[in-house]
This record gives sequence, structure tokens and C-alpha cells, in this order.
Amino acid sequence: MAQRTEAKCMRDHQISGYESCEISTNLDTFGPVPPSSERVGEVDVNADERRTRILSRRRSSINASPCAPSPQKQSIVAPGRYSIQPSGTPSLLLLRFILGTCAGRNGPELAYCFTHAVETPPITAESLSELNIDRIVTNAQLRHDINFDREIHFRPNVDCSKGRQKINAAEQYWKALVAELELYALLGNEPSLSHIGKQFDLDSAITASQRRIPLIFETIKEILRSILPEIDRAQVVDVLDVPVLMQQIQRGMCDLVGLAAWLAKLLKVHCAPMRDGWVDQMVAHIEDGVRNASAQSIVDGLRELLGILEAMKLDVANHQIRHLRLLLVEDTIQFEQQHHQSRIEHGRIDVESAQGWLSKYSHALRHESLRFICEDKLPNDLGAFVYAFLRSLLAPTPLTTSFPETFNLDLDRLASLRTDLVDQIHLNICLELHTDLLRRSNHHHHQPFSFPSSSASASTSTSTSTSTTNSLPESLLTIIGPPPYPRSPTSTSTSSASTRWLTSLPNLTTHLLHSALPSLPTTSPLTHALHTTLERRLAHAFNPSSPSFAAYTHILLSRLLPTLLADVAAHVDDSPVALGNAFVGAADADAAARRGGGATRRVLAMQAGLDGKGLVGVGDKVKGGVETVVVGGGRGEMEGRMRGLRERMAHLAVLHWRVWGRMVYLVGSGETEKLQKEGLEEMVR
Repeated sequence: MAQRTEAKCMRDHQISGYESCEISTNLDTFGPVPPSSERVGEVDVNADERRTRILSRRRSSINASPCAPSPQKQSIVAPGRYSIQPSGTPSLLLLRFILGTCAGRNGPELAYCFTHAVETPPITAESLSELNIDRIVTNAQLRHDINFDREIHFRPNVDCSKGRQKINAAEQYWKALVAELELYALLGNEPSLSHIGKQFDLDSAITASQRRIPLIFETIKEILRSILPEIDRAQVVDVLDVPVLMQQIQRGMCDLVGLAAWLAKLLKVHCAPMRDGWVDQMVAHIEDGVRNASAQSIVDGLRELLGILEAMKLDVANHQIRHLRLLLVEDTIQFEQQHHQSRIEHGRIDVESAQGWLSKYSHALRHESLRFICEDKLPNDLGAFVYAFLRSLLAPTPLTTSFPETFNLDLDRLASLRTDLVDQIHLNICLELHTDLLRRSNHHHHQPFSFPSSSASASTSTSTSTSTTNSLPESLLTIIGPPPYPRSPTSTSTSSASTRWLTSLPNLTTHLLHSALPSLPTTSPLTHALHTTLERRLAHAFNPSSPSFAAYTHILLSRLLPTLLADVAAHVDDSPVALGNAFVGAADADAAARRGGGATRRVLAMQAGLDGKGLVGVGDKVKGGVETVVVGGGRGEMEGRMRGLRERMAHLAVLHWRVWGRMVYLVGSGETEKLQKEGLEEMVR
């Protein structure tokens, strides 16, 4: 996959915030220049030849000639009084000094990037090799992900922190490329270097300055060879002869306009028609750069060119994956078992840890009333696995601690599920508090506060509360905003998932208060006191270690487990393709709703009995037990979204069990048989 390290910038107060250093113009700094009689490789030339060479140096390093690029090789620049000397090669400090003093206002920044940025382009043939078909079919993460997304496709990864670092590194690279072109022009303009010293090794300086341009030409050639048919590859190798191109640049004879036109014609033959505008934009940048002697415009054109090549490679890979998807999905279980078995044999997966994870929750289930539900729906081992899966999702620890290594390919999906479940718990807490406020406002003798008591205001309050209750979950989710993306599996704990709710606590409290009591004066001391009390109670309930949060977590577990077990039981023997047909459509719709902002997500409101504080406490029995879905979109829509959440969990759990069950969890199942026997004996007693 094409992807783009952020170098730490050393500050200096004298030159625009970039590192600078004083460089003596005394040539002894870079090694003494021997007398002319002792110079290595010195060639005597007459005055006319010297004059011709100086005029050639003063020419622009890029010629705007409209003729086609010539593939003929030309000789290296003829030696003059600036001969190449092995012991006198200018250091990068000299080149940096030239840029810092001769390249205008941006010189210091260009000098910094020239010496600090990476030398390889952000997009290379090696990075794009991940999109080759042989790499696709052996990519375990891709082969697993394709089961959960019908429209899976490749795209540049810029969302994660590593991706952002590569983007920063790429920006420095492109500035360094501008610096290199500016340096070519400076070294070709001898009078502009007079302040450095009357004599220095110019040819060595030119050679030392060629750090990135040759590599980007080589990269373009290699990528073209990898994506074009065999018939066009010989022409690519002939035209993009990097040594010849570099000689032409040194002589100021490189026809970049002709080269860009040739590339545009070649690319339009092989890329999708939708890319033609992009190709034309690339040519326009290069033409503008040559016409106006703008290194920045030329680099913009090269940047566009690499982007086009990356897009072409992505188009081919995405076309292949669309056509291979069903075959890859059908082969999921066999492929993953072979892949993971090899890793187990090499000691790269801790099997005992995974078995211990299931054993721990199997023991815990024996002391739960939910055990009978599991045993009724599924065999004891699979029922215990589903229970362990759901308990781990609701655990307060990070995902990498809650789940064994066998779930490593699902960490992103687990992070998404955990965030949704934690949001559901917080919504239930808010809805219960809202219900308590409504009940207290309708039964004044139970409330510790004094509200306006006119019949008109009571009527208004009743009608308003009915309408606002229906849209309350949507409003609350809008207040907290969507979850951060991408999520970090190593830090996605219950506490981190609660951060959005805790951060928005004042706004949530205000909305709940005025939704339940719209006639309450907004500026009265009573309103302020009530707001403070409610915010304090919500803060306590939102704390993942509080009794209220634990109680609501258990309620959600009790409500989800029976339906999740039923979904697993109905599809445990399905093929991977059948699993996708049963589950992926609903999960995709649910994921799309969450990406749309999260305002209309599933809401599970437990209409339960409340303790004295209006929130469920540890040990309280839930009364009513009616699952109510409340949202502006209607009951049916939200029930569908809750079903989508359960199906996402069921799909993940069934596929995981089909791959790992016999390979890990049921290996040496004497412990499992013992638990089954003990469970049956306990039921008989």
C-alpha cells in the first residue's frame, strides 16, 4: 500500500526557525585545493573552451524545447578548471549554505529539507508491490477483513498516526526536491557563487547535489514497468534512461515538457478515462514550471505523476479484489487455519493463554444465572465462548488485555463494537435519569425540589416531554459527537470510551434538565442547584468503576446474551459466504449510520425501577424488563439497528469459532468435558 517520519526540526533564531550554521568562505574548511600542476584529472583547455563552458553553466538547468526526449546517451560534462578531486568533495554543509544564502526567502527551509528529508519518494515500486495479486491472496488481514465488508477496497492509509507521520515526511521530501532543482540552477550560475570562494570543486558539488532526482526518475520507470503491458516496457526503459536524463539536466538540455507529453499519451492509453483530467493537470504543472523557471511547479507535476501511478495501481488491485472476493471468502476457514497453524508451530501464538481465557469465563458462567440460557441455546463449550466474547467486550480493560491473541485480526471491529456498547450504557443511564425527572415532576410530593405548579405549565410540560423523549437519544449522541477514528485497540478500554461522555457532561446535564422540565427558569438559583446535583450524579454513574455503571453493564449483558446466542446457534454451521449473506448487509448499514455522525444509532432504554437517586444500583432488581427503543426515527428503525449490532457480534463470533474452535479452544477438551459433567450434576442436585 502506498504510504507517506517526521523529522524533528532544530531551531535557530537567526534563520527563520531552521537550523543554520556558520560556514567559512575559506576553502580550507572543505580541504585545500592543490595547485593546478598537482590537480588530479586536470585537463588544460583554451580560453574559448572555458568561455563556452561558463556560458553553458549559466543556462537554465531545464530547457523548454518542444522536441521529443532523446534516448541517446551523451558524455559526462567535459572537465574544465573545476575538476573532480576525490579528496576535495564538498560536504552537504556547503550545499546547504548555498541554498540558505542564494535561494531567496525560502532558502533556509529548503536547505533544512534538503539535508534532513528522506531520499526515496513517498510512493515506490516496493510500497506498491503490496497491491500485487500474489501479495493480496496471501495477506491474512485482508483475507479476514473481506468477510465483513462487501465493498472492501484499497486506499492510501492516512488515518492512523503512522500515516500522518508519513504524510509529514512526504511534505519534507517534496520540499527537498524543490531544493535540489534550485541547487541545480544555482550551481549552473557561476557568478551567484562568487561569495563562497573563487575556487571550489564545482563538478563534485553537482554530483553531491544529485540525491533525489535520479531516484524519482528510477521510481517512475520501475512503477511503469510494473503496471504496463510487456509491449510498452521497452519504450519506458529506453526513454527513462536515468543516467542520460541526469546528463541532460547537467547540461541544461533536458526536455521535461516533451517527456511529460510522452508520459501523458502513454498513461491515457492505459488508465481509466476518469484519470485523464489528472494527467492533463500534471502536464500543465510541468509546462508552467519550465516556462517560468519554477522548481515548485515542476515538483508539483512530479508529485501529480506519482499520484496518478499510485491510483492506476490501486484501480487494478481493486478490480482484481472485486472479482476474487467470493472465492477468497469461501476459502477463509481453510486459509486461516493453515496460516495460524504455521504460526502456532513456530511459537508465535500463545495457545495456552487463549485456552485459559475461555476456561476463566467458563468457570465464571457456572455461578451465573445466565448459564441455563447458554446451555439451552448451545453446547456448553460454544455457549461459554459466546458468553466470554460478550463479557470481554464489556470488560473495563484494553482490548489487547481483554481478548487473547487469537482475536488479533479483529481488533478494529472489537474496538468499534466496544465503543457502541459503552455508548449504549451511557445512553441508558441518561434515559433513566430523564425518566426519573419526569416522574418527579409529575409527583411533586416525591421530589426534593419545587417546580412551577400552574396547570398550564404542567400541560405544556407533559406534551413537550413526550415529543422531546422521542428525539432525546439522537440529541445526546449529537452532543457527544462521533467516536474518534481510527481507534487504538491498545487504549480502547471502557474508561477511554467514556471520555466523550465525561467531556460533554455539562451540556448533557443541561439538555436532560430542560428536556424533562422545559418550563423551569434557566437563570434561577433553583435551576443552578438542580443542574449541579444532576451533573454530580451523572459523573458518578459514568465512572466505569461505579456501582451504577456496573449494574447497567450487567443489564445490557443480560439483554444481549439470549439474542446473541440465538443468532450464533442459527448460523454456526453456515459457510463463510452464507455468513456474509446473512450478516454483512445489516452490519454495513449500521456502520454507515455510525460514520454519518452517530446521531441516529441504536438505543436500548431499560424501563427499570430506580433507586432513591434515580439510577440503578448494585443489587437492585430490574422491574418491567421491557426493551424499549426510543429515537426520532421510530421504534422499528432502532430495533433494526440493535439487530444490526447483534449480527455484527454474531458474525465475528461464529467465524472466529469456525477457525479457532477445534484448533485451539477444544484441544485437550478434558477440562471442557469436566465442566459439562459438573454442570449437569449441579443441575440434577
